[in-house]
Amino acid sequence: MSENFAKVKNYYEGGCWTKKQVGDAVAKGWITVEEYREITGEDYVSMPTQLDAIQAAVERSNEELRQEGADALTMELLEGGIL
Repeated sequence: MSENFAKVKNYYEGGCWTKKQVGDAVAKGWITVEEYREITGEDYVSMPTQLDAIQAAVERSNEELRQEGADALTMELLEGGIL
């Protein structure tokens, strides 16, 4: 057990801390990933992992929007007899 495990667990179970704050304790080395799971009942996902997932989703959305725009332009050119 980490030195701060009991303190972090009490803060979380007492409603003083959120899961994010418990995750911050992992990031700062106050508790371990296993202790995070024990406290919250969920697997720890680091912030960079979450940010990577968000960035990938945004990039996919942007690509879909670009493709939709290209498809709409193609249709306009076809309908206008330009293509």
